[in-house]
Parts: sequence; structure tokens; C-alpha cells
Amino acid sequence: MSLKDLNVYEKIIHFLKEGYHKIPVWILNLLAPLFWAIPADKRFGKTFIDTWNMLEKEEYHTKKEFDNLVDVKFVQLVRNCYENIPYYRRIMQELNIKPDDIQGICDLIKFPLLDKDIMQREGMNLVNRNINPKDLIVKHTSGSTGKPKALYFDKSTALREWANVLHLWKRVGYEWGSSRLVLRDIHFQAIDRGVPYQWDAMRRELCVDIHNMSDKNCEIYCRQIEKYKPEYIYGYPSALFQLCEYVGRRKLNHQFKAALLVSETVSDVIRNYIEKTLNVCVYTFYGHTERAVIAGECEKYTHYHIEPTYGYVEIIDENGNVIEDNREGEIVATGFTNMAMPLIRYRTGDLGQWDINTECSCGRYHKILKCVSGRTVDFFFDYEGKKVNATAIRYKLVSLYHVLEFQFVQKETGKVELHIIPDINFSIDDENKLVNLLKEDTVNKIDFKVIKCKELQRESNGKKRLVIQNVNKEV
Repeated sequence: MSLKDLNVYEKIIHFLKEGYHKIPVWILNLLAPLFWAIPADKRFGKTFIDTWNMLEKEEYHTKKEFDNLVDVKFVQLVRNCYENIPYYRRIMQELNIKPDDIQGICDLIKFPLLDKDIMQREGMNLVNRNINPKDLIVKHTSGSTGKPKALYFDKSTALREWANVLHLWKRVGYEWGSSRLVLRDIHFQAIDRGVPYQWDAMRRELCVDIHNMSDKNCEIYCRQIEKYKPEYIYGYPSALFQLCEYVGRRKLNHQFKAALLVSETVSDVIRNYIEKTLNVCVYTFYGHTERAVIAGECEKYTHYHIEPTYGYVEIIDENGNVIEDNREGEIVATGFTNMAMPLIRYRTGDLGQWDINTECSCGRYHKILKCVSGRTVDFFFDYEGKKVNATAIRYKLVSLYHVLEFQFVQKETGKVELHIIPDINFSIDDENKLVNLLKEDTVNKIDFKVIKCKELQRESNGKKRLVIQNVNKEV
């Protein structure tokens, strides 16, 4: 079958995806051998194949080649926005920005920043009016701010996204048909029957209930791991940490190839603990539901390499000025992959820093993020009622004081609880050093109290926030 006929497979993929969770898992497992018998170059459809081939071709482009591609993509994006997105057409007319005047990414600064409040207010004005509403996929998300918003995607966005993710995972040996243990908030059929795990042979996924990581369930998970032998681990660092705590007391008779961690910042202590416990390589990558930026570590370096043709990234200071050096600021992204709801200069709410001094030995000419250290909404209130950004505090140094995991909880102004999961060597001396360090970093305007816990608070989706802020419900 020729490439032009692959759209038939793509339509089948979309049909299966939309009703996937309604198909009994025993039927999926029965049909799985037939699905995996389909040649790999036809299994995922034309969009996936085209995206994958493009990424393979571009991976080791020169900086000049990437700059040219980014310029072309941005010009195309602006023209699409002007012609088809009511919000951007209005903004460009108000600012006297003509599509033909846009020469490349150097003109990005002409556009205003886009935040979550604007997205919520504008709604469908940010959606491509040239796409049939029936062909749109909508996702509702509250995000870390608690403000609900709707995101719209064309039906091919998921396939382009999957190609990008697999291309990143390829750096640690992941192949299209690799199997994985899933440790993130995913609803599966077995959980409705009170069974905390499910093997999906179609996706080659062993899903487990991360909301109940009791010793009893962790033993069940270990047995299923030894039965199905998933090659990789995929999910939240905090959930894998809990499983590792149990594995550390019980030998696991299975060797994973790597741990693919997402959605939460991975501290050095957590990375080292997982690698030591499971004898695996930890690989992290960074992205968003909004599909405006994706970046991943490489084989040589643990900092994030931004995929240039997926989206363009800026870092801005608190006044909205673009940061060119290695100061920390908010990550702003302009996406090139979702034409249904394209985002220009979208404020992600994440904080990051450029690594401007490194030319990675992996040979990829990608811009490098030194770290993604938290959310701009993660802050405390001091005694004076002023905000103190939690990511500005040296919380990474917690790993020096025999702390495995931690979380800040504020219930009243000027007082913060540091909830920790200590290791066996944690002492009163460590506790005192932690409190003194944190008080020093907040100029003695916040009192800190250390509370030892067996587990930390999580959101409904299983993610762990750095700060649980109960003083002001609007933040």
C-alpha cells in the first residue's frame, strides 16, 4: 500500500482512539496480535510517519538550518492565525501587524503575551474557524492555578505528539512496540471492578493505581511486573519513588531498561534513589497539554534539549522582558504543532533557566534549558502578607539533609510546614539545619516547621505539587 493510502489507517486509528476505553479490555487483548502484525510503517498512519521521518531527517541539522526552519514555521503560523483565528486577527489589526511584514522568529516580540486568563476569556475566538467543529478534540483542564480552560486540537495533533515523544524516548532505546509500566493518573477498566492493575496488550501497557500505593498493592504490582515484564517505566517520579521504597525491601525479579519520568521536577536525590534501587537509567522530558513546547534529555546530558520545530521557547522576567542570559524566569512558548488552537507567546507558568555555556557533545544544535524548577504559582505569604516565590528558595539543597521527598504546606500567613519523607539517617541536626536555611532564605519573615510523613499530598490526578497553598484560594 502506498503512502497516499495510509490515511485509511489513520481514520481507523482515530475511530479506535475515540472509543478505545469503551472496548472491553479482553477484546483488545484478543485483537492485539493482529494489530501488532500490521507493518510498523503503516500501524500509526501517515501523520505519524511523516512527523517521524521529518524528526529523523532534522535531528542533526546545523544551527543555521534550524533557524531557517523556525523562521518558515513562524511565518506560516502567523498567516494561519491571521486568516483563521479571530483573536489573533483582531490583535494583529489593533497592533498594525501585517502578515506580509513578518519575516521570521525575530518578529515574535511584536506579539503580546498570552496568559490563561486571556484564554479563558476568549474561548472559541482562539480556535481555528476553518476546521469543522466535529473534527475538533477538546480537553478540559484546570491546571495548577485551578482556573478551568478548554483546549482544542485537530485530530492529527495526537499523532504528531506521539511521534515527537517516541523520538525523544529513542535516545534511551525505546522502540515503537516497546512495553511499559504506567505510573500516572490513567483510568482503566479493571479499577472499576476493584482490581488495582490492568494489562493492555494493544498498547503494551501495565497500568497500576497510583492513588493506592500500599504495601499490599505494591506487592501485587511487583508480581504483575514479573509476569508481564514491561521494558520501560513511564509516569510520575513521586509514584515511582513510592514503588521503589517497597522494592527496596523486596527484591524485584525483573530488569527495566529505563525510567521515563514526566510532569514533576526530578531532584538529584530522587533520580539517584531510583537509579540505585532499580538499576536503571532515568530519563526525563518536559512538555504541556497545550502542545506548545517539548524538550528532553539526551544520551550525554541531563538538561532539556528543546525540539526547535515543535515550538519556540522564550524566558521572560517578572516585567515581561526577554531574558537572554542564565537568569531564572518564566517559560513562554509558541507552538508549531496544533493548528486548531495555535498559541503565540503562551505563558506556561513554569520557571526555567537557559544553559548558555554548553555545546552538548550529543551533536544536536538545540537550545538547552538548564532546569525547569517549578511553577510561578508556587509561593508563600510572609508575615507582612507579601509573596515569596518558593522556587527562589534553595529547596534543592534539601537533598543534602537526608530527605527523600518534600512538600511545603501553608495554612496561615507567615507560617509554613515543610512535610518531608526522611531517609533512615535523618536527624535532629538535619532538621535544625533545614529550618535555619529556609528562614535565612526568607529573611526571617516566615517560620518553618518540619513534619515527618509517610506520604505527601497529591492532586486528584496523582501529581505532587511543590506548595499546597491554603491561605489564598484565588492563587
